[in-house]
Amino acid sequence: MRSPLKEANGGSKALHTVKSLIPAGSIVNSFGLFDGNIEVDLAFNQRFVIARTSKYVIYEFWHTLLHDPMTVAQIAQSLFPVKQEAIFNILQENWPKYKDPHLRSAIFFLLNRCSDTGLLSAGQMTNESFNALALTMLKNFKIDNFYLLFDQDEDLSHLLSEIPVEEYIIFPGLNFSFNLLDHGKIRSFETTPVNHAELKKAIDTLEHKILLIYRYHPRLFSLYKDYETMMIDKYGQETTNKDKCYEVIVANF
Repeated sequence: MRSPLKEANGGSKALHTVKSLIPAGSIVNSFGLFDGNIEVDLAFNQRFVIARTSKYVIYEFWHTLLHDPMTVAQIAQSLFPVKQEAIFNILQENWPKYKDPHLRSAIFFLLNRCSDTGLLSAGQMTNESFNALALTMLKNFKIDNFYLLFDQDEDLSHLLSEIPVEEYIIFPGLNFSFNLLDHGKIRSFETTPVNHAELKKAIDTLEHKILLIYRYHPRLFSLYKDYETMMIDKYGQETTNKDKCYEVIVANF
């Protein structure tokens, strides 16, 4: 079973290693849900996944997908193809403003599949990934062991502290930055901002088993010098060569 959404920004190569670190039967809290590729694969492979997001539009898409994927697929199919870049740009700017949740969810899927980045509010138009296979995956989407949670609390430390200590915590899809220019920065509707210093401070106090999955950045090794780090290459294999590193998994176990 795969997510019907295209992976954002090239996707993750770390799934094989993540599954080797989290045994089947574990409860996994995954923060920052978007395309769901890691979460769906873990759930399909006998991990009990609580897929969490603080973005209502992401929660709404997945909620609608879990309850009525056929309607979402039918509407998305009726909107395709997007024939003009100008129309595509208008949809990118205005998709959360449509009133009907099924229509919003259909546009969510359409923009994801037709954006070269996989993001909704950014990226150039390409129709290559919107195809019969993607629609079939959408229409037939049904997954066990997958639980959706909308986090309205913005206090990350509080959210993490409420999770039972025997449950795993993962943060997929992280991109390190120094957060120096975050104040006043315009955020897209579907991206979840992360303050990496605050995330580090929060996990320092926890006894849970935690995995952070970052796109490679040299600063990670000093920031997380007291943690186990594993480098993953573009083929999903562990590597000791920083020049071949695509992602870094940070673990406290």
